[in-house]
Amino acid sequence: MKKATGKSRLHRKFTNLPLRKKFLSILLLYSTVVILLFTVCYRLLASAYDKVSYRSFAANLNFTGSSIHDRLQQAESLSYTILAASQVQEALSSLQEEEEPTARTASVVYNTLTSYLLTMFETNRGSISYIAIRTDNNVYTTSPYTKDIDLSILTSAEAQAKAANGAVCWVMGSENSDYLYLVREIRKIDGMALDDLGCIVIALDVSALLSESDIMIRNFGQYNTVLSYKSSVRVNLSDETASVPDEVRHMEPGSYARLRAGGHDYFAACSYVPEFSDFTIAAFIPYDAITSNLYRTVILIFIVILLGVLILLQFTDRLIDSVLVHIDRLVEKIHAFSLQRPAPEGMPDYSDRKDEIGVLHRQFDDMTHQITTLIDQNYKNEILYRDAQIWSLEAQINPHFLYNTLDTIYWKAQLSGSEEISQMAESLGKMLRATLSSHKSLIPLKEELSLIRSYITIQEIRYNNRLVFTFAVDEGTEEALIPTLSLQPLVENAIKYGLEEMIGTCHITVQASHIEKDLVCRVKNDGSVFQEDLLAHLQEGQKKQPEDRRSGHGFGIGLLNIQTRIHLLFGDSCGLSLTNENGFAVASIRIPFQTSVTDTNHTEDSSGTRS
Repeated sequence: MKKATGKSRLHRKFTNLPLRKKFLSILLLYSTVVILLFTVCYRLLASAYDKVSYRSFAANLNFTGSSIHDRLQQAESLSYTILAASQVQEALSSLQEEEEPTARTASVVYNTLTSYLLTMFETNRGSISYIAIRTDNNVYTTSPYTKDIDLSILTSAEAQAKAANGAVCWVMGSENSDYLYLVREIRKIDGMALDDLGCIVIALDVSALLSESDIMIRNFGQYNTVLSYKSSVRVNLSDETASVPDEVRHMEPGSYARLRAGGHDYFAACSYVPEFSDFTIAAFIPYDAITSNLYRTVILIFIVILLGVLILLQFTDRLIDSVLVHIDRLVEKIHAFSLQRPAPEGMPDYSDRKDEIGVLHRQFDDMTHQITTLIDQNYKNEILYRDAQIWSLEAQINPHFLYNTLDTIYWKAQLSGSEEISQMAESLGKMLRATLSSHKSLIPLKEELSLIRSYITIQEIRYNNRLVFTFAVDEGTEEALIPTLSLQPLVENAIKYGLEEMIGTCHITVQASHIEKDLVCRVKNDGSVFQEDLLAHLQEGQKKQPEDRRSGHGFGIGLLNIQTRIHLLFGDSCGLSLTNENGFAVASIRIPFQTSVTDTNHTEDSSGTRS
């Protein structure tokens, strides 16, 4: 309910705004939408740029991972070569066979192992910084290359190697250590005894390993790598001032992101080391320059859009002024017309304008002219109507006196037993009351039919049963509205021209039907016919109809009166028609079927055509 109320208030507030503010509000709304769309497009563009950067970044990162894979694979192969070497197997076996090795045996074993390990070290120099064989009592290593070796880690690593039963174990040194250790148990091969002879330890310098593999240092300049093994991390920073974002330490392989650490922006990506699923390689490069360029570009575009919106608002305001000035002039015209004053001076001519403004001004000018004409016509008609009322009063002397006189005649006829005189007096009184007291232009059909019945009552007595009169009124039509005194004159003329000039009986029928959306009323009589195109001749102003028996009796004036009133009330599509059917003269009236003056079943346009 609150949302609906808020919406209604917003809509009401917008509706009450002046046109200028409406147009400017719409323009501001469009401008806001443009800015929002630009923001969305910028984000899409930045995302697309990140994807392109990642593709290039990932290709180099995969190369680095492959290079690290080769180094790790080399270290594993070297460990297998050493443990399978005959001199290593023989030397360690000789130590194991003697419960207490002599000094000579110990010296031979030491010289053999250290000499062999030194040869292996020199052959595989590079990322490998240390090779050693450890037994329960001795350590044989590539002396003097033993500095910074974390012996405490090696002790725990030996236990892992023995638990692995000869498989390779990788151990990452402490945070302060630069080494990655390969530890592997040496077992006796001769006779497949598989006795434990000791452990091989190979230490790889992580910084050297990453530096050898970092092709991206040449492609991207400052390039920082992070090698992770399980939960341990080693970092190689080509930019010593860089800070490692925490997100890099926990990135999933195959992902990329823009990160911020130490006040700098970085682009980072992560990948697996092939065939070594416990190892991941991540890299991040400085992104400050790219981000700065993007931000500068966005700010520049935003400023351009903002300036464009401001210029467009100024230009639109002038355009709105050029439109509203004509609306204001139309309002001035309407105000002047409402005060019955002439239009203000200096109004331009809109007769040649083809746009909506020109149409509005021309339509208003035409409307004012039509209203003025109608007012003038109605004023004249009112004067004529008043003159007719005065004439009617003068002609009939005094309607109240006539009513009283007829009422006296009626009661005298009743007392004397003359039923026909009382009926005629009563019917005449009803007719006079209906014709002189009604001021409505439209009355229900039943009232018009009641007037006709009163008139027929008089005529039936007058013509002594020479008149046969019938009603054929469809159910539901009696409440339909019809112009006052539109059927009674037709019945009167039917009697006048159908009965007075014939010897036999005259048949007159009044019909009323609801056909589609119209009310159709017909007055039929035998004994006479209508001249062809009688209404057309009357409307052309022919005062005398050739050889027409109806001329000279005022019949044409009555017909034109009915026709004119129907056209004024309902438009030119409705009206009176005169035809001859099967020996009957038929006068028909077709008007819209309506039961109240506010009925909208039939409407009229400005030309008087029903729709």
